[in-house]
Amino acid sequence: MTKRPSKFIGTLYAFKFEGREAYGICTHEVIDGWGPRLGQLIRFFEGTAPEGARSAPDPETAPVMFWAFVDLRRFLRLGQAEHLADCGVPEHMQGTPRLRQGLPLLHYSEADPIFLTEGLGDDAVVVEDPVSEAEMAATPDLVVLDILGVSDCFRYGLTPERQYAIAHGTHVFDPVRDALF
Repeated sequence: MTKRPSKFIGTLYAFKFEGREAYGICTHEVIDGWGPRLGQLIRFFEGTAPEGARSAPDPETAPVMFWAFVDLRRFLRLGQAEHLADCGVPEHMQGTPRLRQGLPLLHYSEADPIFLTEGLGDDAVVVEDPVSEAEMAATPDLVVLDILGVSDCFRYGLTPERQYAIAHGTHVFDPVRDALF
């Protein structure tokens, strides 16, 4: 995890795509160390609004739909994100993140390793305690997204539980929402 203060952590952003806005808060950053520079960890809140509506949710109470790492500097430079407010990281989001890794994108088999890690960057450790199926499904994937990936997560309602169910073949598709999926 970053050892120096970051201007991004604790800041609320609007992410723009397809004439809509989604809102998220930067809670952590991985840009140094020996491991990959994942970028900024954004917790995206449920729902979108028409672009320019500025109906940003309250980070203290708004439900989080999913987490993802993004290259926030690039998003801001390209106009795909906009700084809304410096609000600080809510207390319930300050802890060490736990993320799911190893989840196959297209095909699942029992032999595929799926595991949880706690911490970020060089400080990440594999969780060795027993983990329930529900906890595994509810834990967000360690993923880096561009604006199209963020857009798809909102378009298809890709919460961690839904992504897990799709990968395991246990998801029941909604014929209207999932027509193009």
